[in-house]
Amino acid sequence: MDKILKIELEKYLVSFAIFTSILSFSPNTSISGICGKLMYVFWGITLILKFFQSKMQLNQTVKYMFFTYALFFVLCYFFYFMDFYPSPESGGAGKLGFCAIFYLIGYNYSWKEDISINLILIVCTVAYLIITYTSFTMSNEIHNSVIWNKNQLGQMLGGAMIFEVLIIPRKIKNTLIKIFLYFSGLISLIALMNICSRTPIIALVVIAVIIFVQKENKTRKDYGLAFLVIIAISLLILYMGGTDFLVELFDLESDSEMTTSESLNNITSGRLDWYKLAFQDFLSSPIIGIGAYAYIDSFFICTLRTGGILMAIFLLPFVYGKMFKEFKKSNKIINSKEDFDNNVIDVMYIVRCFTIYFFVISLMEGYPPLGPGTSVFLLWIFYGISDNITKETC
Repeated sequence: MDKILKIELEKYLVSFAIFTSILSFSPNTSISGICGKLMYVFWGITLILKFFQSKMQLNQTVKYMFFTYALFFVLCYFFYFMDFYPSPESGGAGKLGFCAIFYLIGYNYSWKEDISINLILIVCTVAYLIITYTSFTMSNEIHNSVIWNKNQLGQMLGGAMIFEVLIIPRKIKNTLIKIFLYFSGLISLIALMNICSRTPIIALVVIAVIIFVQKENKTRKDYGLAFLVIIAISLLILYMGGTDFLVELFDLESDSEMTTSESLNNITSGRLDWYKLAFQDFLSSPIIGIGAYAYIDSFFICTLRTGGILMAIFLLPFVYGKMFKEFKKSNKIINSKEDFDNNVIDVMYIVRCFTIYFFVISLMEGYPPLGPGTSVFLLWIFYGISDNITKETC
């Protein structure tokens, strides 16, 4: 009985931690301020409970993550004291420690009970719906403000749409609830466009296309089609509101005298210029990088610039190898003819969607899939659960 109570307590603690973590990105400062503090409390209690109630299970993945984090923590301070680095910041390797904690929680999560995964899905959906409607009502304020981090909020809105259109509707039979979720997905996308966060929109289109073209049954393909339809409707609504908005969203307005490369640089918000500067920094110290972490809109380039070939060898094959492995595994289970448990299928749907999502974003943003903050925590929690499922069932 004592063990059952501890498992129940763990489920609710993790659920509260997830709920507050998502809402810590709310544009409503009252909500984000409170939840930003509460999430540390819930995650802290969860970890303490796990350490004391039973032996924490570790696998090679989490050991490698902690080892790499510790290695570059020491190396960056060493290079800093030797005057090779202007600061001891370790960039992406420094964020790996937080991802390892989330992975560890997921790997030790009791996922087999019916309520375990469903409870996470419920709290995620409610939290994402709150993010959706607060962002929509405040989108003009966010767009015109220099305070809000539109990229971080954009990533959360993209995650909201994944849940509202792809993950939850396939579990719901009530037509009215499905319509509400699809409508909420539409609102999420319009909010994304209102704050001009383009990278998540590109990632969402890639997810929709991959799902639609894959050899899945008709019901599953319908969700990919619904995703594409909602994106098309959103663009149509904005177009009817005036083409100026679409021009601003995609930076289509350009000088007729611009060269092709200049126009491309304009569309990518100056990323090409930043890539050139970052690559020059990398070439000045290719082995260990320059150490001074500066945000560059590409996880790959950011890693090379900060830690050079040394950090890239430890970090990039692991991160992208893990993403490829999880995508391949989730795809195989989703399309399998075997009768897998509903919890397993739910986890694999989330793993597949979030893997595609954060892979695309990592190509055009500097932090994902290891940050910023807790915006990628669900990815690593579900990677942990996914690997535990593999250990238990395969």
